[in-house]
Amino acid sequence: MYGNKNSHTDETCINCPIHKRTGVIHARFIALKVNQMKKRIYTLLGLMLPALTGLACPVCERQQPKLLQGITHGSGPASDWDYVIIAVMVAIVVFTGYFSIKMLVRPGENTPNHIKHTILTLEDGSEK
Repeated sequence: MYGNKNSHTDETCINCPIHKRTGVIHARFIALKVNQMKKRIYTLLGLMLPALTGLACPVCERQQPKLLQGITHGSGPASDWDYVIIAVMVAIVVFTGYFSIKMLVRPGENTPNHIKHTILTLEDGSEK
């Protein structure tokens, strides 16, 4: 079953004597585990999000405007400027979150004189 590298499935890869000895695990096996973890996280989030609407108590619900009833505790916004401030903060968070993820996924640093190459270049001129 474990005669050569391609003779076993991804599920048995972790138990493969070849890979136990060398410490190498198939990338597909790792991707499989990552996908399983993502499914668990999304399931937990899906189960927890509907419960968040029940956080406000009845007294706080009466003090809130219709838009926020059942969501938050405490008194409602003091003026219309509170909505503007919150909208600006949400826009900033969405903007920075989008570009953070974009730069992590596709950084786009392809020029040979980019600063990262000064770090990745060895003394003999070859890259790590």
